[in-house]
Amino acid sequence: MATSVQLPLDLIVDILIRLPVRSLARFRCVSRSFRSLIDGQDFVNRYVNHSIETNSNLGLFVSVENSKWKRRYYSLSFDQYAFDNCLEIDLPLMKNCKFGFIIGSCNGLLALEDSRRNIMLLLNPLTKRHRVLPTFYRDLSRCVPSLEGFGFDVGSGDFKLVKILAFGKPMNYTEVAVFSLRVNSWRRIQDFPYFWVTGTCSVFVNGALHWTAALNQDADRNDIIIAFDLKSEEFYQVPLPPIVGIEGYYILLEALGGCLCLLCKFDDDDDDRPWDLWVMKEYGVNDSWTKLATLLNVGGGNVKPLVYSRSEDKVLLHAVRGDLCWYDLERHRVRSIVEIDDKVRRCDMRTVCVNTLVSPNAHAGN
Repeated sequence: MATSVQLPLDLIVDILIRLPVRSLARFRCVSRSFRSLIDGQDFVNRYVNHSIETNSNLGLFVSVENSKWKRRYYSLSFDQYAFDNCLEIDLPLMKNCKFGFIIGSCNGLLALEDSRRNIMLLLNPLTKRHRVLPTFYRDLSRCVPSLEGFGFDVGSGDFKLVKILAFGKPMNYTEVAVFSLRVNSWRRIQDFPYFWVTGTCSVFVNGALHWTAALNQDADRNDIIIAFDLKSEEFYQVPLPPIVGIEGYYILLEALGGCLCLLCKFDDDDDDRPWDLWVMKEYGVNDSWTKLATLLNVGGGNVKPLVYSRSEDKVLLHAVRGDLCWYDLERHRVRSIVEIDDKVRRCDMRTVCVNTLVSPNAHAGN
């Protein structure tokens, strides 16, 4: 007569955190105890941390604007070699609004914005659970294009969204506001002690949001890296790589493998000039900046590094006017073009997102 074997809870959790999200979604239907375990915040946090540490359970969120100026949104699964399961995110809200800007991606959630209607949305692109944030308290019609960011404060266990506004030309004064998902409200904090030439996307690394900015209001380009610690809610400056910062350099910030990443090139008016790819291996340590490659023949315009290969000898790149490709860091050349569904090939918005069951409503207040 067969007897059932009761596995220790720790072993069950150790098995579950190694499964794809779609498998977890099926296991939620096994029993009430499994659903309670998988939906529990402790398990969700462990699953997110394991996915980030192992560079697994990744997806790609993309948006495409068609000839009728309408946007469509898709999520794709990524198995380190190819993107598949190209699924359209079919939410009524996303058809009626035009979320033309990705504020940030963190722990499986995306922060999107429709600036025309002053609407911000938190979305899990895998489960399609979403939450519309309270309307921002300020009239933005007189505002210079703002800096924004989205990340997770480990200390308080809270998702936070940051908006940095400047008013007047030149910038007469600034305002910085922080939205707490747990409290479900905006509040104004200290003013921004820097300037910026053009608004840039944020990068969330090491518990802080990062942007490129400028020390001088009369600067003609962003030439420093500034950060905002989500726990202390203080600004600070991050050192640049040793050869960057010379007049004439154009810099872009990204995240790669959990590290701060910098793309730079001299003379940003020349689309054919290659990008230098730098990574800060040890956060905050100036000497840890390492030049990974000079990116050659990857297409014109800006380049976005997305993720390392599992062997970490290649980086997946996406050029604004090109295809997805694997770039060989040892041979310094494009290794292969990644096949992707035709309807998203020419996407103009894209970001890597960890596939999780995190819900934007689980952390939210009323």
